[in-house]
Amino acid sequence: MSTPDVKEVAPRKRMARADRERQLLDVAEELFAERGFAATSMDELAQRAGVTKPVVYDHFGSKDGVLAAGIARGRAQLAALTLAAVEGVDDAGEALRRALHVFFAFVAERGRVWTQLMTEAGGSGAAAQGLAEARAQQSALTALMLAQLHPEADSTSLQIWSEAIVGACERLSIWWGDHPEVSVDEVTERLTALLLPALA
Repeated sequence: MSTPDVKEVAPRKRMARADRERQLLDVAEELFAERGFAATSMDELAQRAGVTKPVVYDHFGSKDGVLAAGIARGRAQLAALTLAAVEGVDDAGEALRRALHVFFAFVAERGRVWTQLMTEAGGSGAAAQGLAEARAQQSALTALMLAQLHPEADSTSLQIWSEAIVGACERLSIWWGDHPEVSVDEVTERLTALLLPALA
């Protein structure tokens, strides 16, 4: 009596935890861009990543946790890029221009994902906290550059100016999502042209 053919199934390759987290976040960003955060399910994320749903929960705890981790990763990347762009730049106005360019290039690279993060991470929970931390980080970096422009300025003025600039950048980035004809260079130069005379 012959034995039935049995198809060999290759064992799933195990990933280091950090590598799996990066993979899951990459897939999550793709889904958020395609469908939006609210319409994306954990089942969908697990299926596209080729893992079981408990694996996703083990890494992030919840869908809100996935979004929070994505925001945290973006925050770290943006900070590193901004600091690298302004390192060694003596002219504070040029440092501000470079920082703005980095921000808008960062937004352009992520496209709809950025808009999803900005518009769907409100309310409470880990994602909202992560977004608040990202805004605080950008405000602190901006305040450092403004302090070079105005070393005599008090901390309250620096905080007010930096919060206003971060808010303007965020709103402008959302508007910009519907105006792809405007280049990174153009949006940077137009905002710089508005800010520098006012700060002077």
